[in-house]
Amino acid sequence: MTVSNEGRLLIDLCRRLLQPDSEVSALPELTEDQWGRLLYLAAYHRVGPILGSFARSLNAPRHVVTLLETYYLYNRERTWLYAQEIASITKTMAAHDLDVLVRKGGYLAYSIYPEAALREFNDLDLLIHESDRERASEILVEMGYAQGVLTTDARAVKPLARRTEVFWRLNASSLPVFIRPAANDYVNHYRVDLRFGLLEPVTGKSLPMEDWFTEAQTVHAYGISSRVASREHFLIDVAVHLYREAIALTSIEANKDLRLMRFLDMAAMFVSTDSRPDVARLGSLVETYDLCREVYYALHFTDLLFPSIIPQELITRLRPADTNYLEQYGEIDHAKATWPMDFITRLFDPSRSRFVQSRSELPR
Repeated sequence: MTVSNEGRLLIDLCRRLLQPDSEVSALPELTEDQWGRLLYLAAYHRVGPILGSFARSLNAPRHVVTLLETYYLYNRERTWLYAQEIASITKTMAAHDLDVLVRKGGYLAYSIYPEAALREFNDLDLLIHESDRERASEILVEMGYAQGVLTTDARAVKPLARRTEVFWRLNASSLPVFIRPAANDYVNHYRVDLRFGLLEPVTGKSLPMEDWFTEAQTVHAYGISSRVASREHFLIDVAVHLYREAIALTSIEANKDLRLMRFLDMAAMFVSTDSRPDVARLGSLVETYDLCREVYYALHFTDLLFPSIIPQELITRLRPADTNYLEQYGEIDHAKATWPMDFITRLFDPSRSRFVQSRSELPR
């Protein structure tokens, strides 16, 4: 596996964020063209704010430093606005006796990363009880949200096609995304993903989601009091999402299947004292839930990118007998195939979808 200089710089700076006191090698020097590609990859992999926090130490051209610092400052304002929206939604639902858990970026940014501005996110991901689907939907509609597709000018939401809505309800463990246009300079719309299960019906698996709510904890950060899953359940959620996005044809077609940020999330949870899971309990839960393939996928590639952070005993314990699936995609779509390039190559090749022949059955 050969990593380009700009790819190596991205990985090195993410590692410095994880372990600021560790010994690190000298940062690679980049040509003008490589600086341009770095800016593109930083945005693509959603780690631009992290590079922005290191911008003045990069010995980069002035315009590169300016762009990266602007990215960081822009995201700082966005995450503050997202915090207010998360608080508004969760407080409103709690007032209606709905138990809601904050997932993914909404917790990672404010509690796991050194500061919220470093973690970019665009969706507000929430976990609800399946029995609360209709009421939670009604509450979001009352708050100005609608399900559908955002218009080009971001001022309105077009309803979903009936065929798409029916397909979603039959084949997903989440509701079609809720969108609310927002008139400000940093967020032109908010997106809420309401999920009531972590696994899609097509997997043939189901999880006891009551465990997530029974063992949930309340956290306080940036003026927000939120309910989140236990450390072990939260990590399983992040790992399953990473795996699903990496292999699903819909994600590959949308060019969002692999993001360095998602692997950084995994590593960050093992570094942060506030989120580090109990390794023995995590391993036991993964085995009980029959999620070794999904979680091992996330752990394996996180360890490849950020060595010596994931406990090796956990990786060894969860390693499946057959690991050929690590280089495959499309299984969830019943169109399993093997990538023609290694992981690092495809991670830093945003046009990798050109190698995929199958198409998702999700109606467009």
